Amino acid sequence: MRAKSEKRLLAETIRREQGLSYNEISALTGISKSTLSSWLKAISLTPEQEARLQERLRANQATFAARALPN
Repeated sequence: MRAKSEKRLLAETIRREQGLSYNEISALTGISKSTLSSWLKAISLTPEQEARLQERLRANQATFAARALPN
């Protein structure tokens, strides 16, 4: 069995410790989101990390809706 690459270990550490999204990790590391998805799918987030990502998703959706449907 091969050892995990340094990039994979870095991505796992960022996800575990900071709870960043795949987009954020991709921007920091240059690793594609599809690769991150396969590497990081088994890493659980803390409730606080999950709440932060959900809040950012809601804010992004609201911003998109406001731009798509201007008053």
